[in-house]
Amino acid sequence: MNILVVDDDRTNRKLLRVKLEEEGQQPEQLRQPSTSAQPTPDHRPPKKILIIEDERNIAKTLAVRLNALGYQAVLAYDALSGLKTARHSSPDLVLLNISLPAGSGIAAAEKIQTLLPRKTPVIFLTGS
Repeated sequence: MNILVVDDDRTNRKLLRVKLEEEGQQPEQLRQPSTSAQPTPDHRPPKKILIIEDERNIAKTLAVRLNALGYQAVLAYDALSGLKTARHSSPDLVLLNISLPAGSGIAAAEKIQTLLPRKTPVIFLTGS
């Protein structure tokens, strides 16, 4: 996984860009996300990103942006449903709020690692 932080000159904010590598690929061989969440011409499905966030507007906004970049966003709004969704959807990446109803985000991240067959990157989200 490659993570790049860039400055957005229009808004004076930092943007976090995450690229997930295909298995066996070197970072320079990363495929560019397609403009829709459809399988690529070589029939690989889009990378799946699980968003576990109790603020529904934030979760939906992230999902819209990720879907527009060619990823498949899956939503859960509390820790318990996030664990169930992770087990059933087997995401490639998890975006996880630290403070959640029905459990701690940190505890949920630890549990997700035990539920999934492969080590899955987790990025924590928090507001201040």
